[in-house]
Amino acid sequence: MSAPARPARAWLPAAADALGSTGAGLLVWLAVSGAMLGSAAPVQQLAWLRMGGFGLGLLLVACALPALWTLPAPWRGRAVLAWALALAGAGVLLALQRWPLPGSPWPALVATATTLCALAMVAAAQDPAGAPPLAVPTRLALALLGGAGVLFALLALRWPGAPLAAAPAPAFLLLGVLAVALRLAGRHGRAGLRGSLPVAALLLLLPALLVLPLYAWPGWSRIAWPAAALSVLAGLLAERLARAGNDG
Repeated sequence: MSAPARPARAWLPAAADALGSTGAGLLVWLAVSGAMLGSAAPVQQLAWLRMGGFGLGLLLVACALPALWTLPAPWRGRAVLAWALALAGAGVLLALQRWPLPGSPWPALVATATTLCALAMVAAAQDPAGAPPLAVPTRLALALLGGAGVLFALLALRWPGAPLAAAPAPAFLLLGVLAVALRLAGRHGRAGLRGSLPVAALLLLLPALLVLPLYAWPGWSRIAWPAAALSVLAGLLAERLARAGNDG
């Protein structure tokens, strides 16, 4: 009776980890774009997107706490500290969208600190004891992939159709190739490869089938990009559950 209970208990931290990693990736992309573009006109035109994106990123990162709390000490403390700092930085950046400080260096400094804390949270959430090779780079690549999917979905919902429909596809799919390659490189044997195929399909194959047709039918971007983002999120959840099963 106790054997089925373990996988059931793994669902909550796995889902929390997948949601939190996706939120961290979203914060990274938003913070980096803001730090690079500064107060240029396109950023002001995208203020609504950044405000909504930071709000969504805050909610998703907040979901990571149940997963971080299952880590052993001292990793739990480090991960929770990075989590709290990332939330604080994202909150400040969200406030700066409402009350900007033109010409001030503080937004760029806060964006840089938020990026580092979000990446540190994702990296620290991996218990090094018994971790597979390349576990931390894989986690970082998956977080960035999930965040990119959500960002492109938000863009598609606001500006469906050409010219933005298929424009992010090459970068998005290249990031998916990197994430899948890192995961495959960290697993050995035929059993590991078979276990990776469903995850790879959700992370790369299905998103490719959804977004590549946008070159011919850009009007479907409002459906294709949110579906691709959900596929990547499902792939992250499947990856976390598979890793929890292997660790168990």
